[in-house]
Amino acid sequence: MQRSIRDIAFGLVMLAGGGLFWWEMSKPRYQVDRMQDYGFDPVFFPRILIYIWLGLALLMVARALLFTGRPGDSQNWGAVLGTILLVLFYAGAISFVGFLFASVPFAAALMLFLGFRRPLIVGAVSLLFPLVTWYCFNFLLNIPLPTSPWFVRM
Repeated sequence: MQRSIRDIAFGLVMLAGGGLFWWEMSKPRYQVDRMQDYGFDPVFFPRILIYIWLGLALLMVARALLFTGRPGDSQNWGAVLGTILLVLFYAGAISFVGFLFASVPFAAALMLFLGFRRPLIVGAVSLLFPLVTWYCFNFLLNIPLPTSPWFVRM
C-alpha cells in the first residue's frame, strides 16, 4: 500500500472521529454547567484537545496529498493490535485502580512494547509524566482525575 493512500485514509478516519466528538461536545447539555465558578464549561479542555486532533488530522491529509505516489513501509500489524489492546486494558484499569496506578504501568508497558529499551528513561518517563499530568489536572486546573478506590476519603 502506498504511504499516501494509507495516510489519507487514516487522516479521514481521524477527521470523522474528531468530528463526532466535536458534534457531541457542541450539544446544549454541556454548555449549561460551569466548573467550580471558574467560568469554564465541562468541555473547555476537551474542546482544545479536539481542535488539536482535527488540526493534526487535516495536516496529515494535506501532507499525504502533497506527497502522493511514494511507496510506504510495510505495516507492523502486531504493534498496532498490541497498542490497541494495551489502550483498552488501560481504559478499563483506570476505573478500578485510578489514574495514577493505571498510568504508570501503562506508560512503561507501551514504551517497552514499542521498542524503547533504555530502563532509566522508561522508568523516569513512566513515573514523572503521570505524576505531572495528575498534579496539573487536580491542582492547577481543578479537574479531578479518577482516583483509586483504596484511597478515597470517607
